[in-house]
Amino acid sequence: MVNGKIPYWEEVNGLKWGKRFTDPLPFAGDAYFFAGAVSNARLKQEIDISGFKCLIDLGVQYFEFIGYVRAYEQSPSDASNIEIQFFTQSNTLLSSFNFGPYNQTITWKKIDSVLHVPVNSRKVVVMLNSIRYNGSNNDGYYDELSLIPLPVDNNINKIHIDASICEEQNYLGYSSSGIFIDTLISSNGCDSIRTLNLTVKHKSSSTVNQIICEGESYLGYSTSGSFINTFVSNNGCDSIMTLNLIVKPRSYSTINEEICEGQSFLGYSSGGAFTDTLIATNGCDSIRTLILSVNKKPVPDLGFDKELCAGDSLVLLPGVFNSYLWQDNSTLNHFVVKQPGLYSVEVSNICGSVSDEIIVAEKLCNEIFPNAFSPNNDKKNDFFKILRPFNLVEYKLRIYNRWGQKMFDTSNPEEGWDGSYNGIPQNAGIYVYYCEYKKNGVYKQIRNNLILMR
Repeated sequence: MVNGKIPYWEEVNGLKWGKRFTDPLPFAGDAYFFAGAVSNARLKQEIDISGFKCLIDLGVQYFEFIGYVRAYEQSPSDASNIEIQFFTQSNTLLSSFNFGPYNQTITWKKIDSVLHVPVNSRKVVVMLNSIRYNGSNNDGYYDELSLIPLPVDNNINKIHIDASICEEQNYLGYSSSGIFIDTLISSNGCDSIRTLNLTVKHKSSSTVNQIICEGESYLGYSTSGSFINTFVSNNGCDSIMTLNLIVKPRSYSTINEEICEGQSFLGYSSGGAFTDTLIATNGCDSIRTLILSVNKKPVPDLGFDKELCAGDSLVLLPGVFNSYLWQDNSTLNHFVVKQPGLYSVEVSNICGSVSDEIIVAEKLCNEIFPNAFSPNNDKKNDFFKILRPFNLVEYKLRIYNRWGQKMFDTSNPEEGWDGSYNGIPQNAGIYVYYCEYKKNGVYKQIRNNLILMR
């Protein structure tokens, strides 16, 4: 007792706490705490445990509580007990442990318990309680009390890490395989021993040489060159593949060919443009375009036999062929006929030679005028004009009425008078016409009457 008080302990209730030496005898030593014949007695001690904060905040700190207790209680409901509580620095209760109740304990009873200290604990409160509900006596006896921090590897937190990385990576500053031990200071000021077992996995590399044809692709590439690709291999690291790619070109060709009807070339027998895909000597496609012309066998056509006016000429055209041979051994693609007779031609192309002939007879072709016409739109003699106007030049035709008024004039031998003047039909009657022209170098003049009939 110091100044009537028990050192380090605070009497909360009862004020009857003291040391006792006999009756009963102490469990050990020469004295023990005693609370006797009081209704409620509580003795409390608060202990600062902030010195263990490193291990407490790592969640690895434990305390062992050891003590001995006896009780003499008049009533079974009276009891003694021990309560231990852990608090934060700001007095927030984190956990509580109770031992008891103890009543009619005639021998010393040992308490031995390991308590886990909650994270953030900074103080612990130990309370000894003796409570009476009935009766006149409630003695409580407490001896050899201790709260012992259990050692935890000298306040060092040990961390073991197994890790693997790929080449050219690093882990916690290390880039090679091995075991590395580091001593660190954590945020709460405690030492941490970190053991790193590091495995560095190797990259893999490969080279692929590939040949493809134009229009194909390999791994997404379609042009010649060297390409580097990065994949993820089975070990999770980069796999570097170098692709050496050669693209062989397609070949292209064009064939222009002519055949005759009934023939075929490369399986085709009709004209047109045909594209085929073949395999070239390099194993790639060979694109062949065939432009095929189909020639008909030569069939010259001089037409039906014709008549020829004296002094006239006509042109014979047999058609379009490769060569021509006329009856006079000329070789032009046409022949000018100026005299009646038998004319023939032999024509040729790649499909052969064929002949044709024509008879040209003499025809009476002197030019004449009708002596009357009837412009009544029956398509018969509706116009007055020269008949058989062959080889006429410097042609002029003029028509007058009986009073000398000019009704019509033209220089075109194919154009005739329709019997009107300024769009007004003229009366039936006799009219006079004058005509001038040159034929075969000879100049002629004609004057005569005509009859307009209605």
